[in-house]
Amino acid sequence: MEFLIAFSFLFKTHKVLVKTMIILIVYHALYKNSKFPPSGGAIS
Repeated sequence: MEFLIAFSFLFKTHKVLVKTMIILIVYHALYKNSKFPPSGGAIS
């Protein structure tokens, strides 16, 4: 039983890590492709 509990915990944590990595990769790609500075700048 302990093995199953640990396995399900690792699986959930793995899914969260994968989601976070996908979000970071997408954000990084959008940030590199956008022509705007990070401060949002349509000011100048």
